[in-house]
Amino acid sequence: MNTPQPPIPIFVVENDNIFVKMLDYIFSKDIVFKFYEFKSEEDCLKNLSLKPEVVILDHSLSGVMNGSDTIRQIKKNNSRAHIIILMNSNDEKLASKLLNAGASDYVFKDTQGPDEIIRRLEAFLSRKNVTKPFFIPQGKPSLKSVGYFLLILLALSLGVYFYK
Repeated sequence: MNTPQPPIPIFVVENDNIFVKMLDYIFSKDIVFKFYEFKSEEDCLKNLSLKPEVVILDHSLSGVMNGSDTIRQIKKNNSRAHIIILMNSNDEKLASKLLNAGASDYVFKDTQGPDEIIRRLEAFLSRKNVTKPFFIPQGKPSLKSVGYFLLILLALSLGVYFYK
């Protein structure tokens, strides 16, 4: 009999509330990852004792550290951490610099978004030989359902309320 694997700790270090809510929505159906959210690099680094196997890091946070320094600190604490950088621009030179600092991968937030993050995480799982499906059997949320969710979040953030 196979014993279930404990969830894989995943840190999301991002200060864009809507983007984080979207990822939280996706991971709320997840049975493989345990989702931790941090608004700053400093908060992420303070919690490295949770031993994240995956860190999704926005490189452009306005904290004390820059993306390269944060990556080095994470790798110093856990050399096997898989770090996916979220980038706001298609700057290949910056992406190369962050990869050289120790990042495993990068995603352009504006043009690739959550679907690409899911693909990168699925590739990570396949390299770890995790055969469990990425999401509970209801399947991966469709782009349409994520779109509706984002529309509701946008409406709520603008102060629009829904009544019966």
